[in-house]
Amino acid sequence: MPFQPPAWLRNRHAQTLWAYLAQPAPSVTYHRESISTPDGDEVDLDWSFGEAGGPAVLICHGLEGNSDSPYVRRLVARANSRGWTAAVLHSRTCSGRPNRRVASYHSGYITDLQHVCPLVAQRLGERPLYLVGYSLGGSLVANYLGRCVDEVPGNVRGAFLCSAPLNLAPGAEALREGFNRVYELKFLLSLRKKVMEKGRAHQAWRSAAEAAARVRSLRDFDETWTAPVHGFIDAEDYYKKASAAPHLRAIQVPTRVLHADDDPFIIDACVPVDDLRAAASVTYTPTKHGGHVGFVSQSSPWWLEDEILDWLYRRARPLV
Repeated sequence: MPFQPPAWLRNRHAQTLWAYLAQPAPSVTYHRESISTPDGDEVDLDWSFGEAGGPAVLICHGLEGNSDSPYVRRLVARANSRGWTAAVLHSRTCSGRPNRRVASYHSGYITDLQHVCPLVAQRLGERPLYLVGYSLGGSLVANYLGRCVDEVPGNVRGAFLCSAPLNLAPGAEALREGFNRVYELKFLLSLRKKVMEKGRAHQAWRSAAEAAARVRSLRDFDETWTAPVHGFIDAEDYYKKASAAPHLRAIQVPTRVLHADDDPFIIDACVPVDDLRAAASVTYTPTKHGGHVGFVSQSSPWWLEDEILDWLYRRARPLV
């Protein structure tokens, strides 16, 4: 069903904030699993089980999100109502506890998804597994599918990316403009707290952490902390090398990309239309309205969740 917002909710910021602050998000019961990673760290996977033998969806949240984020809980609840199992992969530091290493995560850090996805797929046997990524999580899924083509398990039958920054640099710049500073400040408040904890735990990085805790933009945070900690020259080098855009044409799993033209900070320049349309396995569907991970519809409170699950089931050739 095409997306149509209510007449009173057509503003980009209204869509974004209403979906996050006012749209009902059911409570979900999770069972947490901590998974050791090859580099001596751990990641947390939150499970919400459906019916035995049913499909499963592996969800990657957005920047500083987690399994309790409203958009995640809505999808998990809707998936469970269909008998599907849902698993939420937390980026390091996002599950409520710090990770062991100084490095945590960024928009192109696919190592943990690369490790966890085959484990989840193996447990499912012949049951289909779908990947869903929101915002930064969409960047992770796109990078994984495009950069690890030969490693993607055979029962990964489809993927859905919502409001994903496939080119990173324009989004970082857009966050510095106008009302978008509200979103940027929310991200920075969380990141500053975590980076100070990193500085206390890793003395060699203490001065860098203190500098990163004083920055006033996400781009400056990436310049001061994300880039050097993760081995990039600077923020521009990070944005270039971590962007998923160059890898879209390599994706072989049927993948849907949903993006709103009025997304306040994942602006048009973040979405490489030519690459998306040239990618044989990718379906790109822009909408006029929807904001950032908003898509609050006049027809159904579950429009986004049903759009995700229906497309995956009907268009991605499930095995059951």
